[in-house]
Amino acid sequence: MEKNHDELIGRSLRLAARIVDLCRSLTADAQVRAISEQLLASGTAVGSEVNTAAYCISPEYSLSALQNALKYTADTEYRLRLLILSGYIKKPHGESLLVDCLEIKKMLCPLLETAQKEIHDRNYDIRPL
Repeated sequence: MEKNHDELIGRSLRLAARIVDLCRSLTADAQVRAISEQLLASGTAVGSEVNTAAYCISPEYSLSALQNALKYTADTEYRLRLLILSGYIKKPHGESLLVDCLEIKKMLCPLLETAQKEIHDRNYDIRPL
């Protein structure tokens, strides 16, 4: 799992850097500034939460951080789709960002399942004295 987690951290960091570049160009337009700021927040929070999950002291905290990362991934996906549909991002560039975002989402799901299973197994691992 550590290799997958390291890869996820790298991918989410690269997506965040691309989001920062995109938002830098979008903030010049007052009509889209609010969405750009929301995209910047969610797009950079994905990697932050994934990174936090790597250093959590318990499976419960790790699960919470991974759930937050999934939520921010969904937020990022929605805002990217909105910006593509409204014409603020050219379709090829937006779809490239979406592919990266969806790949991160695919990587998060098995990590979440593993974390949930670890918690479940630990909670039901009651041994007689």
